[in-house]
Amino acid sequence: MDRRLRNRLLFFLLAAAILAYLLFLLSGRQPVTKLSAVVPSHENIVSSISSNGKVEPISPFVMRAQLDTFVEKISVLEGQQVKKGQLLLELNVKDAAALLAQARARLLKAQDDFRSANSGGRTDEAARATGDLAKAIAQRDQLQRNHDALQRLVAQQAATRDELASNELELTKAQAEVTRLTAAKNEFARGVHLDTARGSLQVQQAQSEVAALEEKVRDGRITAPSDGTLYSLPVREGDFVKAGDLLAEMADLHKVRVRAFVYEPEIGALRPNEPVRITWDALPDHIWQGRRKAFRNKLFPAALAAWASFCAP
Repeated sequence: MDRRLRNRLLFFLLAAAILAYLLFLLSGRQPVTKLSAVVPSHENIVSSISSNGKVEPISPFVMRAQLDTFVEKISVLEGQQVKKGQLLLELNVKDAAALLAQARARLLKAQDDFRSANSGGRTDEAARATGDLAKAIAQRDQLQRNHDALQRLVAQQAATRDELASNELELTKAQAEVTRLTAAKNEFARGVHLDTARGSLQVQQAQSEVAALEEKVRDGRITAPSDGTLYSLPVREGDFVKAGDLLAEMADLHKVRVRAFVYEPEIGALRPNEPVRITWDALPDHIWQGRRKAFRNKLFPAALAAWASFCAP
């Protein structure tokens, strides 16, 4: 055999022996367990619940009828944007307007009577009472002077006692007339005082009546109390409404509130001031941030209400 070939065979045999020895050593060792290690990080755990609810305006305005009458005219449509002071509808207030005209006439008369009484009564009546009394006093005084003169003449035997007696009779009648007219004037003065008090009361009553009827007439014109959307208009022209019946509802619908009802086990785990995110299917691309403040339901602790206020885009 060639020497080179023999050396090559010996080399392969030696390599095979070494490899077999190594395999023998490795087959007797325990397998090595591999471990994976990661670095922990803090993250928030998000829990979500679904609930039904309703959308309502934050500051709604409710307009109700203030008297029993008919709807005469409607100037707007449901869903329409309105401005503050804009006329929405009109009620039939013809009866109230007629009563208002009569009440104003009574007020003018009451004011005239009060001014007359406050200035001492009617001018003609006051002048007549004063003039009659002054005339009676002047006549009595004249008779009194005649009586004094007759007494001196009788003492001088220049006049008869019959003349003196006749004068005394006339003087007595004149004094009685003065007494009567004085009493009449005093009664007139008391009447003026009573008329003044009565007139003041009548003026106040007439003013109150006029103010009430004016308010009724104004209540016939229903105007928008603020800018916003008229989202409810349940009446139609010609409808009969009673005092307190709903006429219209409006609000600024750019600012609304979502009211959702959830159960205590679902929301009770939230700590005060813990952040909450609210999503709404009607606006899926928007998320409203909030925090738990307090439970609002005290009557039914198992059912709690959650509110979210936001500005609609």
